[in-house]
Amino acid sequence: MAVPGATGGKSVVDVLDVDVLSLLCVCATDRWVYLPALEQVAAWYWTLMHPEDLGSVRERAAKAIAELEPKVTYGTYQRALEFVAHRHALATGVVDETGFPKSVSEHWLTAGEYEALGDDQIAVAARITTRTLLFTRSPPAVQHFLELLRDDPRLPEWRNAVACCIGQA
Repeated sequence: MAVPGATGGKSVVDVLDVDVLSLLCVCATDRWVYLPALEQVAAWYWTLMHPEDLGSVRERAAKAIAELEPKVTYGTYQRALEFVAHRHALATGVVDETGFPKSVSEHWLTAGEYEALGDDQIAVAARITTRTLLFTRSPPAVQHFLELLRDDPRLPEWRNAVACCIGQA
């Protein structure tokens, strides 16, 4: 892709889907980071509890929600996924019933998130679990995000934005 270069000329830049994904993860809204990450964690929870029952990320996330739904009223899809992510954190021993220590929460949450989430240990555990998921670069999680990215009609304009950023570097 030819884009304006840092010196005023043109640069030819090859932009991969993972490059676009990296940009979106840095400057994304919840549509591009939080909900898909919650789906991935919910899918892992389902696989942890039911290793023989496979399927896509979304299928396993839906099964995890459905399994817990009779016990809990969520209100929103996001809240249902947060509940499952909290259950995953408990099941894997990442947290106990008291949640994350304050120092961990303060490190991984913005000041606004920390204030807004308060004592909601389910939301805090879900937010921290999904945020650290992006730093581990887990191949299944990256694949899930790439599938979402490739299905989005905005991919060409995002690819162009990434090319412009790389061309200016």
